Amino acid sequence: MNAEQIAYNLNGKRNGKGYICKCPAHSDSSPSLSISETDDGTVLIKCFAGCSTESIVSSLGLEMKDLFPPSDFNQYQRKEYKQTKTKAQLFKALYHELIVLLLIVDNRVTHKELSRNKNYRAARPEFKPIPEEFWEREILAAKRVKRIAGDLYGV
Repeated sequence: MNAEQIAYNLNGKRNGKGYICKCPAHSDSSPSLSISETDDGTVLIKCFAGCSTESIVSSLGLEMKDLFPPSDFNQYQRKEYKQTKTKAQLFKALYHELIVLLLIVDNRVTHKELSRNKNYRAARPEFKPIPEEFWEREILAAKRVKRIAGDLYGV
């Protein structure tokens, strides 16, 4: 079980890189439980009222081993486990990369139209070809869009 699933079960709210929610191990009037996840998928739980991790885990109906990724994961699988994103995160990333592609294509079309205009080129000696890093970023954005679409739609 990962941090997001635990927080969801406790009606937790996003707080920085983790979540905050009411502790199930004691009667809580305000959120005192912090839940986060390390890069390898280990779930970190801290109650600021002082409840032990064991009491929190047992009140969730879990065992301590559930806070850790399966031990048979190799290093690559742990990294992949951590990179699992929610659909909302994938759509946000897809939106960002599509905006990048749109801006680059718009720049390319504008640049092509201006480069055909001899009067413009003569009046603007500083007019130069599009820098190589734009093309590299366009390729990166296209690869990311393809990967995200695959994650979302199995393409």
